[in-house]
Amino acid sequence: MAKNSLFYISCLSLLLTFSGLTLAQPKKYLVYFKDKQGGNPFSLSQPEQFLSSKSIQRRTNQGLALDSTDLPVSPSYVAQVSALGATVLNPLKWLNGVIISCDPSLLGQVNALPFVLSSKVLNKKSRQTIVRSRKNSGTQSIEYGLSAGQNIML
Repeated sequence: MAKNSLFYISCLSLLLTFSGLTLAQPKKYLVYFKDKQGGNPFSLSQPEQFLSSKSIQRRTNQGLALDSTDLPVSPSYVAQVSALGATVLNPLKWLNGVIISCDPSLLGQVNALPFVLSSKVLNKKSRQTIVRSRKNSGTQSIEYGLSAGQNIML
């Protein structure tokens, strides 16, 4: 009896250890910035610093003026987010933000930065299950994930 209870206690402690590890795993977030001006060394008066000559020529041919959306994400903002301990995976010029990976507890500090507009979780998993009844085999449950809504419509 003592061997069995020791085995069950060991299994339970391993399960609790691994479940705790999965809760603390870094998640990916999309962090939006309020503007592109703060500490940005790039200027619309010198587009050759951040746009290719081909891009500038194409815009000239099409009569498209440069505006603030053409500027890269502020390197100062990216550096400050990184300094908090978040791993910056990708700056997003057109969305004016960055994709970061960090512990969920760090996200509050990132959101508290004065230039951060908002953030959202990127790698949340959606588990949607469709339960169907079949004449001969009873009920069947199938996990369709993100395509569950489309399968329901069909």
